[in-house]
Amino acid sequence: MMEVEIERKVEEGKEEVGAEVEVAEAGPSVPDDMRYDGFGGEVADEAEQGGVPTSFLDSIPDALSAIEVVRRRKEKVARLIELYKEQYWVLLDELSSRAQKIRGRGEKEKEKEKEKEGGGEQEDKAVEGGRAGGAEAGGGGGVESLALHYASKDCDLPSVSEVEEDIVSGKVQLSSEGATKEALARRQKAARQKLGGIRALEKTALSIFSRRSSSKGALACLVGKNSAYFLSRPEMSVGRNTKHQLVDVDLSLEGNCSKVSRQQGIIKMLPDGSFHFQNFGQRKVRVDNKVVPTKRRAALQNGSFLDFGGLRFLFLKNPVNTEIQF
Repeated sequence: MMEVEIERKVEEGKEEVGAEVEVAEAGPSVPDDMRYDGFGGEVADEAEQGGVPTSFLDSIPDALSAIEVVRRRKEKVARLIELYKEQYWVLLDELSSRAQKIRGRGEKEKEKEKEKEGGGEQEDKAVEGGRAGGAEAGGGGGVESLALHYASKDCDLPSVSEVEEDIVSGKVQLSSEGATKEALARRQKAARQKLGGIRALEKTALSIFSRRSSSKGALACLVGKNSAYFLSRPEMSVGRNTKHQLVDVDLSLEGNCSKVSRQQGIIKMLPDGSFHFQNFGQRKVRVDNKVVPTKRRAALQNGSFLDFGGLRFLFLKNPVNTEIQF
């Protein structure tokens, strides 16, 4: 069952990692040779230990050391994450703007109905007072971008459902300036102009992932918030380990798996290189936000999201290591 290699995403010597370090420390200790510092950490370790032959680089002018290569890769991945966040906030600003327009139309319709029913000035004042109270509860005149609101709270990147709940409840809203068509169009245009850079950085990230997966002999990988599971066989079981039963992918290493069945299912690679997940457990599993009933299967695409009882993973294929024997 050691076909799966689990990596804890802990950067040594950085106390600001916070909750991520606490989650990692809560589980079993990880051997030093399995630790990594994001992407390409194994190259740095091998270089320090003399595992990577670098003597030939001395004869090449301006050659990069293995450590420098790793540093540049990490910088590119960090830049890619920042660009993803910018795109994310542009989409949420548009969501908030549309919600405010719908809410405004609903209030106007209510006012018209009250006028038809013979409502007087007192009711109109009550409506205006309610609006003022709602604006005060939502943070005064609103913010120019939702990113500014959540940055002021010094919290992690919120999920779409959390932001949606805040928008619907009126806890957060765009200011009149930030919600205009012109302001949204400017932000959307700036986001579109960065798509080319994102595609280039995604190729770099994919190359890094392919090298790492191939070095592990992996066909695919399940990437969670705290763990990465490298799948090295065409068929691997998923669930949680017990005293009397073991699985290939033990989700308890990722977090609380009280809502995960012991034998939740299998991830299988077919001869044509495609993957699917088959659910054998009684617990719910979602693939790309669609429920997979017991004894049913769902196709896994590169980049599919899997949800096992609240534990979320990204499924990534290794585009290089596809030749296997069945």
